[in-house]
Amino acid sequence: DFDTSTGAPISSNHLYARDRNVPTFFGGVTWDATSAVTVYGSAAQIFQPQGTNVTAEGEPLEPITGASFEAGVKGTWLRGALTGSLAAYRIQRKNAAVQTSATGFFGDLSCCYVAAAELSSAGFDAEVTGRLRPGWELFAGYTFNTTQYERGYGDSDGSAYFPLMPRHLLKVWTMVRLPGRLAAVRVGGGINAQTKTYVSGTASTYD
Repeated sequence: DFDTSTGAPISSNHLYARDRNVPTFFGGVTWDATSAVTVYGSAAQIFQPQGTNVTAEGEPLEPITGASFEAGVKGTWLRGALTGSLAAYRIQRKNAAVQTSATGFFGDLSCCYVAAAELSSAGFDAEVTGRLRPGWELFAGYTFNTTQYERGYGDSDGSAYFPLMPRHLLKVWTMVRLPGRLAAVRVGGGINAQTKTYVSGTASTYD
């Protein structure tokens, strides 16, 4: 608790949270479709403690649980001069913390949470790296990603929960080795282009 006029602490409480012997599982499989192409898939269990967030009764929140899935294909062609990959993924998380207006255990300080939210991420990555000619290399990559509140956030359900990650991201880079006596020197450059990102919310300052 805090003195509302001076901000000085009046009392404090110690909370302890511990998760012991919790196994998480991961599995994957690969298949060499041809001598140049490999297909793969994987799945993993998610267990993320969040005991530093507490309920109005002062109890630590249950951990975030969920699963992630990924599938893709990788290939090498032209005797290694060209490589490429394509991967798709989905991540589902449950019991994410949602802040409430309850005070309860903490008196006048509103800092309580409930484990009620469900979050998801999905997208794909595509990359290609190639040698256009001896001494000249090119890399290009594209990422599409969506992150959103599935449920538990009221009016925010369906909106992006991590808008600092762009929905579209494009990278193109090239590297050239100079000819003749300057063969030890390489010159490169590129461009990263992405859709807009933002952050929103409420910031409070306590003095």
